[in-house]
Amino acid sequence: MENIRLEYGETIIGDYGLFWDDKIKSISESGHVYITTKRLVLSYAKLHVFRADEEYSYSYPLSSIDHIEVTQLPKNSRDDTWYKCKAYLSNGVIHFSDPRYEDFAPFVNTLNAEITGDPNPLVGPKQTLVSDVANALSSVTNQFTTAFSKKTVPQQAVAEKVSISCPGCGATLTGWHGKTVICEYCTASRQL
Repeated sequence: MENIRLEYGETIIGDYGLFWDDKIKSISESGHVYITTKRLVLSYAKLHVFRADEEYSYSYPLSSIDHIEVTQLPKNSRDDTWYKCKAYLSNGVIHFSDPRYEDFAPFVNTLNAEITGDPNPLVGPKQTLVSDVANALSSVTNQFTTAFSKKTVPQQAVAEKVSISCPGCGATLTGWHGKTVICEYCTASRQL
């Protein structure tokens, strides 16, 4: 972990290994992404063979992040596509991606909770073989039920003509039971 200079009262909430493409600063890297109580910190290293590695970090205030959008999740446990999201800032966008659910999901859910105050996760449980089988069985069960269930046609209620006196003027109101009629004399409305 790189030494990050924290401001007074600032603490690190999470540390995630991710890939990012920062469209604001035109930096595409992989490294550590830290979420603090005040900032989103991106840290990476330039590795060198014959000299010391160089470490870089830069940050954005959490208040500059408008929202986060999940753009790609693997469809099932055998899908090898990467997890992807976009963080929309007031001055641009940063794309984040990772092949590992274990880093991606907590990052997205923590960042979303910090910027919106909403604790509900954007990225749900990881897709596993068991969840794939459960989803397939649920789909087959629904199709089977739809195909072979006996649908009863509800019998229509017999419409009944009703006459009552108007509460406004006493005139006779006539119509079908359950319908609303308007008195032609005083314009009072009444349900029959």
